[in-house]
Amino acid sequence: MGLPFQKESLQDLNARFPAALKQMFYVEKMTEAGADRPGNHRENVFDFTDNTRLIISIDCYNDFIYLHVSGSNKDMKSGPELFELMISKIVLLKIAESSLGILPKKASIHITKTGVFHVLYELGKRKT
Repeated sequence: MGLPFQKESLQDLNARFPAALKQMFYVEKMTEAGADRPGNHRENVFDFTDNTRLIISIDCYNDFIYLHVSGSNKDMKSGPELFELMISKIVLLKIAESSLGILPKKASIHITKTGVFHVLYELGKRKT
C-alpha cells in the first residue's frame, strides 16, 4: 500500500536524498504479488509540505539502470498544473548529479491515467 504521508522541509528532503540511491529495485520482480517496492521505504519517499509526494529509486529493467522518479499530489489528479508542479519538484534531482557522479544519458516522461507522473533517467546498462 505504501507509507503514510509525512511532510518534510525541502532541507530535510535534500539531506536524505542520497539514501534513496542505495538500493536497486528490479522492475521484473515488482510485478509479483507482495513484491518489495520503493514506496514501502521511507528513504525513497519524499513528502513535501504542499502535499506532493515523490518516490525516487534506482531501478533495473531489461538490464538497464534508471533513476526513477514518480510523483503525485493529493490535491491535483492530472493535467498541466500537475505537470508544472512535478517539473518544479524535480529540481531536487540536481542533487543526483553529485550523488550519482554521472549525468543521466536520456529521460522519458509520462503521466498515468490515475495522475501519477513518471520520469525515467537512463543511467546505462547493468554490468554483469
